[in-house]
Amino acid sequence: MRGLKGKNVLVTGGTSGIGQAIAIRFAQEGANVAINYRKSNEDAAETEKLVNQCLKRVRQEGVTEILVKGDVAKEQEVVGMVAKVVEKLGGLDILVNNAGIQIAGDSHELATEQIDRVLG
Repeated sequence: MRGLKGKNVLVTGGTSGIGQAIAIRFAQEGANVAINYRKSNEDAAETEKLVNQCLKRVRQEGVTEILVKGDVAKEQEVVGMVAKVVEKLGGLDILVNNAGIQIAGDSHELATEQIDRVLG
């Protein structure tokens, strides 16, 4: 991934799993990383733990990182999240739309509202 040094990246759903790995990998390549999370740290101790682990790893790479709260299913929160990233990092070069939810169950048994929530 040449040419990423100094680029500003926003990774949605960046506190665990694939999103966390993506954020760390961009940091390893020298990109500044904004890590998005949805839940408040007070309400999600496990998320807080994962966020702190991720930020520690990113800092070790010597890049700038920020943590931005926002539910990607809510337009106003996305607008605020992007505005914060632009303000704090000085711009946004790359957006990784990683955030998502899964509802366990057979698709033909899910209610329309559940499908709409997953797609939203």
